[in-house]
Amino acid sequence: KQNPYVYVHYTTKTDTLIFNKLVRYTFKGDTLESPKELLKVKGFKAHNGGRITFSKSGKILWATGDAYHGDE
Repeated sequence: KQNPYVYVHYTTKTDTLIFNKLVRYTFKGDTLESPKELLKVKGFKAHNGGRITFSKSGKILWATGDAYHGDE
């Protein structure tokens, strides 16, 4: 059975608020539909990168950057 989901990590900014989000989309044909926000963690101006992988048991493993604050 094929998994119809695509998992995406991205950083968003609204006004001064920065967040890293893990979002699941349903893949239909050639389109990503029905985004579902799975997790959201606070970010900062730098070091917001991340990785997504899956364990052998199928669990999502999401690593995020340290959201470095520098001198602030």
